[in-house]
Amino acid sequence: MSTTLLIKSAYQKALVKGAHELAPRVGHYVFQKCKMKTTSKGLEVAVMESLWKPLAEPSFIESLTFEVAIRSFYSINAQGPKYLDSNVLINKMIIVKEVKLENNILSMSWDVVDENPIISKPKSLFSMAPMTYSDINKMNSKLGIVDNPNTTQVYDAPDDF
Repeated sequence: MSTTLLIKSAYQKALVKGAHELAPRVGHYVFQKCKMKTTSKGLEVAVMESLWKPLAEPSFIESLTFEVAIRSFYSINAQGPKYLDSNVLINKMIIVKEVKLENNILSMSWDVVDENPIISKPKSLFSMAPMTYSDINKMNSKLGIVDNPNTTQVYDAPDDF
């Protein structure tokens, strides 16, 4: 599975149960631009088009953007540098440390990270460097895939016709 698909999946899984799809997720963001979006209920909401990655991921993927409601960062229940104008946050790395939904009230903890984000270009399967057997083993173990030690059949090279 590609890194892009893994990050998209992680973003969906990071949504706090019961929260709106525009709610922030725990992880790192790089806000790129602010725009208005109409929700399914007809509300106009300011959203940041942004890069996102899980806390453990080393880099952002350049063209993989997500929308997040900026008002969540400035709500009364948010803990973070709310004195900063949202335009100042563009191209800065933001860490969302915690997001909770209790009694239909979203609360979160966030901060601006004092380092430059690492942004990588998405890779297609054709542009990837060759992999060794140990690279494949590492990737498989990361994804929870294990070799079957109980194989009963070994295939020989096909006979020449």
